Amino acid sequence: MSDLPFPDLEVPPSEPPPAVQPAKKPRGWRFTLVIISLTAVCLGGVAATALVIRQFFQNPVETQVFELAIDEFMAAASRRDAQSAFTFLSQDGQKQIPRAKLEKMLSGRDFALFADYRSVHVTSFHSYSVKDGDNGQPAGEAVEVTGVIAYFNNYVGQIQAVLQKQDGEWGILSFEIKVPPAKYGGVSSG
Repeated sequence: MSDLPFPDLEVPPSEPPPAVQPAKKPRGWRFTLVIISLTAVCLGGVAATALVIRQFFQNPVETQVFELAIDEFMAAASRRDAQSAFTFLSQDGQKQIPRAKLEKMLSGRDFALFADYRSVHVTSFHSYSVKDGDNGQPAGEAVEVTGVIAYFNNYVGQIQAVLQKQDGEWGILSFEIKVPPAKYGGVSSG
């Protein structure tokens, strides 16, 4: 032993000396902003991909059926044939748009929506079930359709329509057509 008043303390060989750890750097707001941005970009990419896939896999046969239903209505209306156009409305559509109202549309300023009609192309649709307003019972299947209307005079319009399937046939329940204001100038109301 040594001449010192304190005894020698020996550290057992099984315990290593405690290691000193460096201080952690606090993560700043920039790091948080980067993480949030990357997450938003990834989620946006997933959502965009899902929409593209949905549009790609929509059944083209269904789209053609919807286009045919709208096309028949539009063709009859472009001939100012209210009686034929009326038959392409669903039963509920005929209640919402009486023949007299349709005749007024085809003889007045709104004929511009139908005049020179060439074709329709459905760009998207969404299916759902319709309930009877009187008793809340299922009244059939319906689709909300969005599309583009081409006219012979080089105008292009937009259509949003609800088609309803009743007795196995698709008919128009309601519709809204938008055309450029200039199209109203080239149509006679008589």
